Amino acid sequence: HGQTNPVPQIIHHLIQVHDLPEDEVKERLARLFEPRGLSDTEINAIFRTISGGLESGFHWAHMEMAAELLSIFARERPVLLWCEDAHYSAKVLGLVRSIVRESETIGPICCVLTLRNELLEHGSEAATVFEEIAADERFEWMDLGPMSAQEHRRLVRELLVLDEDLAARAASRTQGN
Repeated sequence: HGQTNPVPQIIHHLIQVHDLPEDEVKERLARLFEPRGLSDTEINAIFRTISGGLESGFHWAHMEMAAELLSIFARERPVLLWCEDAHYSAKVLGLVRSIVRESETIGPICCVLTLRNELLEHGSEAATVFEEIAADERFEWMDLGPMSAQEHRRLVRELLVLDEDLAARAASRTQGN
């Protein structure tokens, strides 16, 4: 939470190149993007951004790369980007803002954010970006209150298909999370 930037993790998850040697990353990118119509020049640009921009502090490169990758995948089918606890990362909120700004050209991407707006520090970068997103009419918002302990136990029991005792212990251990 806080200072970390999860966008490089999103990118690595999308293209599954985390901890691969350089030659395997190049092969993976070619296998992934040549069938999608990307040229060698475009694939090499993605490689350079992954090998340089993600390990550096170039947050703009993270946003550009993540938005471009999501756009590539959205050409084939709708994409769901689920951002849990988005209040912890102005970078993730910035990525969502970038996607929304480019939504006319980027393709069908549905962004689902879970966040606790009471945890956004007034005047922080995350709060500012959130306010921009919240003002955009393309977003729909649902305010959800916390579940009761009984509702939480029921959710755990039914979701995980557990007996009453085990569901109660799991619900107690997770404390609503």
